[in-house]
Amino acid sequence: MLIVITAIISYIFFDLQIAIYFHSLKNGLVNKVFKIITELGRSGWILIPSFLIFIIFRRKKEKFAQRALYLFYAVAISGIIVNIIKVITGRFRPKLYFKGGLYGFDYFHIDYKYLSFPSGHSATALSAMIAFGIFWPKFRIHFLFAGIVIALSRVVINAHYLSDVLIGSLIGVLTSILLYQIYFKEKFIP
Repeated sequence: MLIVITAIISYIFFDLQIAIYFHSLKNGLVNKVFKIITELGRSGWILIPSFLIFIIFRRKKEKFAQRALYLFYAVAISGIIVNIIKVITGRFRPKLYFKGGLYGFDYFHIDYKYLSFPSGHSATALSAMIAFGIFWPKFRIHFLFAGIVIALSRVVINAHYLSDVLIGSLIGVLTSILLYQIYFKEKFIP
């Protein structure tokens, strides 16, 4: 609930100011570095390998295969949830603010420029990093930090507003935790 309240406050008071600040850095080194980091939030980096690992090892190493399946489902389900919300809410991306002063929502769109809320990269990054933290609890904080940096990269490169990233991250975290608790916890021991 705290993240939802923070996202609402960010939408009202901070999203535009943060976007304007990072827009002023668009040709700098920070932007270039975060454009590289943001690529780690693409779901294909997780979905394809995890599905292939599941297929290859499902009969030979069942627990290993179940971990891969869990990772696949965590990223896929969070992505599906995010995409449904994106189409319903139709939030303008920051680029539309800088091109035409458009800020806010225009419901029910499928065009990329109207699909800012919530951030899919953030959902992917956090769902995957939570899963990795379950697999390797000793490095849980490191994975969480990496997920947060990947999610925030979306704000730095002006692909999303902070509130988009907060809610996308929340969806990723909740999807991974709930999926693990409800279905996968008994299938493998971390």
